[in-house]
Amino acid sequence: MSIYRKFDRKSLNDVYAKPMKRDPAIETGTEAAQRKRAPTDETLPKTATWAAKLPHDIRPLALLRTFPRIANLLAASWTEPTAFRPYIDELFVDIRGNRQGFPPEVMEELFALRAYYEDMHPADGKRWDNANKRG
Repeated sequence: MSIYRKFDRKSLNDVYAKPMKRDPAIETGTEAAQRKRAPTDETLPKTATWAAKLPHDIRPLALLRTFPRIANLLAASWTEPTAFRPYIDELFVDIRGNRQGFPPEVMEELFALRAYYEDMHPADGKRWDNANKRG
């Protein structure tokens, strides 16, 4: 036994660890805001560029004005048919319930956008034929 060691002292391991006090400033939102940010509710520059490249009669101006978050998502998925089609279709159907829907001018723009997109990127009907041949 050592003459220098105090025997009433607790061992320094995690069994005897004391709980740490958390800083209330961190818990009130700054840390949570860094973890998960809300989607931006303003039109992004990339979205404005995307809309400007669309034909004049297809530009979703009412959508950009009233629902910029949705316009941002449409612009971001524009080049990916596997992402764009399900998202725009989801906008037409209320799967959550108790949704008020879009104003008529926004609905018209969404329908025009979907029709324009389908003209540019026609769905490949052969996908199902090829899937049946493999099985």
